Amino acid sequence: RSDFPAFYDAGRILREYGGERLYDIELQRKLDREAVTYRGERNDLLFAYTPFFAGVFYPLSFLPIKAAFLVWALISVGLFSAGFLLVWRAAQLQNHNRLGALAISLSFLPFLSFCLLAGQSTAFGFFFLALAIHLDLIRKPILSGLALSLLMYKPTLLPLLVLMILVTARWRVLAGFCLGVTILGLCSLVLVGWEGVHSYLEMLRLFSEIKAKGKHPLWLDIDIYSAALMLFRDAANWVALAFTAFSVPFLILAWRRWPLEA
Repeated sequence: RSDFPAFYDAGRILREYGGERLYDIELQRKLDREAVTYRGERNDLLFAYTPFFAGVFYPLSFLPIKAAFLVWALISVGLFSAGFLLVWRAAQLQNHNRLGALAISLSFLPFLSFCLLAGQSTAFGFFFLALAIHLDLIRKPILSGLALSLLMYKPTLLPLLVLMILVTARWRVLAGFCLGVTILGLCSLVLVGWEGVHSYLEMLRLFSEIKAKGKHPLWLDIDIYSAALMLFRDAANWVALAFTAFSVPFLILAWRRWPLEA
């Protein structure tokens, strides 16, 4: 199962049909069937990411899908490698182990199968999170917040990170983040217009409904809500809320006890 056709189709829609149709579900399904003819009994892959992220795939849509996939795989390796080296430096680990550890990380089966071969966006998010940490450690908080804002491509990545920023009173990082979100929001509005923004919100609602009904392969996800859905189904919302209410105070206590230098 590859996610890349949905990304590629998003770039095609921007280029051939206009941004206002980016979240046209029937158009996405039509292009998905054109791009992937061998899936048989399947769930069509839909693009449900933030509008600005589709712009990343606009240039790739000029290539045949196989060539575009290869380019995206190379970009993913580059982003992951750069992010890994930034994290290594931030953790102040020994340099003589660095390249060997990078080689081991690149050969890690989940990275190869779920990120590279499936064409997922994981390396994109990992790089900008690593960059945000690096910039914060070298005392460039505004730029750190700007880098962190790129995680808005998938907003579910951000709640705990933003809460941590608030709890530790990292106001300059928050200012950079808000600036970045504003810029990305304007870029999204330019790409898809108000109607496209409304369609994006409707797409999110649809995906939430699909997941709640168990039509999404939950074993692919590692969040507490997915685990609760698999184990408790009808009570999943309450279980996830209870877990959050129990765990978040411990996180806040840890953040207050061991804050990074501001």
